[in-house]
Amino acid sequence: SLTIRKALCPAGLTEGYFANCYEDPLGGVTFVADGPSGYETALTTGNDGLVTFDELNAGVYTVTELPPDGVNVNVYVVVCTQDGQAYDFDYDDSTGLRITIR
Repeated sequence: SLTIRKALCPAGLTEGYFANCYEDPLGGVTFVADGPSGYETALTTGNDGLVTFDELNAGVYTVTELPPDGVNVNVYVVVCTQDGQAYDFDYDDSTGLRITIR
């Protein structure tokens, strides 16, 4: 599965995004995941800022963020965890509000 937690940072913040923003969830953000075998699912964050894409087959997925009107999104932090522990991974975010992850 892939869980995304969207949070809103205070205006003017230039560092420490994860530590300073994690506790301020943002609802109404749509994420579209595309993957192997024609997988495509769109989910929108609730008041807890969470979406979870379940039962994913192994492979490469692209997740595109569609922020709600009036929200200026220009910084994000990508952190992966497994069994509650962070681990290093590679992803490509060179196309804006979109990440490609294996």
